[in-house]
Amino acid sequence: MKVFIGILVLLAGIYFLQPVWSDFTAAPGTFRGDGSERIVIFTSSGCGNTCREAITFLHNAGQPFEELKLDDNENNLKLFRKLGGGDMVPYLTSGYQVVSGFYPQDYLSMMAAARGLEVLDASLREIYVQHFDSSNKPLLVMYGTSWCVDCAALREYCNDHKIKLLDLDTEADLTIAQRYELLGGRNYPLVFYGARRMNGFSVAGLLQLMRN
Repeated sequence: MKVFIGILVLLAGIYFLQPVWSDFTAAPGTFRGDGSERIVIFTSSGCGNTCREAITFLHNAGQPFEELKLDDNENNLKLFRKLGGGDMVPYLTSGYQVVSGFYPQDYLSMMAAARGLEVLDASLREIYVQHFDSSNKPLLVMYGTSWCVDCAALREYCNDHKIKLLDLDTEADLTIAQRYELLGGRNYPLVFYGARRMNGFSVAGLLQLMRN
């Protein structure tokens, strides 16, 4: 009887813990067998010039990647959905990072995170190097402003969770403003964890950005 009750308790525990496990594995990534990040781009024939430009950009960058077309391919579509794909292509993924649409600087960040800073030109590499400490460990860096609401939210979150944040104000320093422009900043905050990039701020996005 005691064994039976113990089994019931175990099954109940599995049932109630299962949603937590589901949340943890809800955002799978793309990796190679050796654990390195695998760059995959999802396209479709209806995407037109945007997808063609994205593919051309990746080819010109000289970095290995895989193109998976969604047209009449149920397996590719299932993987696309599993990786968080919505209604927009091209959809680029590498490791746990994703980019919806085609933004050259976002693509470069993803390639730098996957393949190393050597994929960048000298001017960008000089900026990215400053996203790492002296022992080459990634730093959490924010390019923001004093008035940006999401910047304030990120500062507060990092303060509350004892996360070190390199807070760079683009309006207080011309050099920082120039960096932001070279990095193709589109909104605030622009956040980096080493070479990984996040546009804007959400707690889920930050945890994904800093995920090992």
